[in-house]
Amino acid sequence: MSTLWNHEHLQFLQSEEWRQFQLSYGKECLVIPLPDVSVTAVKYKISFGFSYWFILRGPHTHKTVSHTEAKTILNTIRTEIKKVDPRAVFFRFEPTTDLDTDSWKHVREAYMQSGAKKVSYIHPIATRLIDTTASEESLLKDMSDSTRRNIAVASRRGIVVTKENTPEGFEAFWQMLGAMSKRRNVHLHPRKFYESVFNRCNASQNTSDIQASIYVARFEGTPIASSLIIHYKGLATYFYGAQGDIHTDKKAQYALRWFVITDAKKLGCHTVDFFGENPVEKTDPDYRVAWEGFTQFKTGWGGTLVRFPGTFEYSIRPFLYFLLRILRRVH
Repeated sequence: MSTLWNHEHLQFLQSEEWRQFQLSYGKECLVIPLPDVSVTAVKYKISFGFSYWFILRGPHTHKTVSHTEAKTILNTIRTEIKKVDPRAVFFRFEPTTDLDTDSWKHVREAYMQSGAKKVSYIHPIATRLIDTTASEESLLKDMSDSTRRNIAVASRRGIVVTKENTPEGFEAFWQMLGAMSKRRNVHLHPRKFYESVFNRCNASQNTSDIQASIYVARFEGTPIASSLIIHYKGLATYFYGAQGDIHTDKKAQYALRWFVITDAKKLGCHTVDFFGENPVEKTDPDYRVAWEGFTQFKTGWGGTLVRFPGTFEYSIRPFLYFLLRILRRVH
């Protein structure tokens, strides 16, 4: 792999463009300066006029971080939030780190020793990265036999994939996302959220570093699978994907994902991020049985599995945070 490893620059959720999207969506944001990098925190309301702040996929923390340095980072964030929001109870964060195999363990330990509480992760704890600087031949060779075979099966069975950055393309994506949500009992954001992401970042109308594209797989003209991809500084993130309830035997997801990968190459992207799967070991406390199916599907594409330290919370008002944690356990 090459530019893939410059990982701190891959997080579109910490980009200025994503901050502007959050503001346009009605969220309050705060840019917090840290020694190596600034981070953006987004405000969320909770009961009785209180709030918490969320740093999505940040801050980036090098694997050599000490307990003292982690504590300084946490206290800096807490101080900056208290300046603008006296009713903030805690902040949540999702640190990224260097891509060495075990660096996430050291970063996790440093934050936990500094008083941060590890909580159930919001964004996935692990993801698969595909190096799109490799040739198509090399990418196919890196896949499992079944994945290569199913890409060919989808083509033989008449699946056609196109990029559709149009209102009709968004409608096809939304309908399939809704069908998948009902089938799997998955919680979705309101439609307005997805529309706002697509409209603000629509690649056909937008010249900024962050662009959104919708891809639709069709059988005989009928949409049966779709995805919303975010392109940001050479990284194509498979942000959302969905499949409808019909023609599930056509292997449309294989054709769709392969098209996304090859299109990313044409656009000059160096990496495709599959955005989430299980960690390797079933004994891992962050392993989710419900994720086994799509984890197996993603594993078949080869690439590199990357592990993040996790999702943490750090109190701003300790007593209220203590009560909130008790209420969570009760409910």
